[in-house]
Amino acid sequence: MRVAYIVPSLDPSAGWGRKACGLFKHIDAFLHPLILTCPSSKEFSIYLPTDTEIFYHIPEFFKFFQSRSGLKNLIVPIIPLANAIKRFQPDLIHAFELHPY
Repeated sequence: MRVAYIVPSLDPSAGWGRKACGLFKHIDAFLHPLILTCPSSKEFSIYLPTDTEIFYHIPEFFKFFQSRSGLKNLIVPIIPLANAIKRFQPDLIHAFELHPY
């Protein structure tokens, strides 16, 4: 089964990152995940199985609320995100947290 996961962060010092990294280590033998996350998570990919596909184009967590142009920055990654999902062809898309992605 191919599952795409929308994860706000892979930082293991934060709740989502700790849970996400732990989950992906344990499900690696059963599922082929695609992780959709923000660019600041690149440094934490060392905590994931080496064959995990990761797409780093989700907006930074809450960054889009910090400026007037924030909503524009939220919309910009929709096309690359849709293309990544189309290429991966997941059976299921799971969001770790309800978030305005």
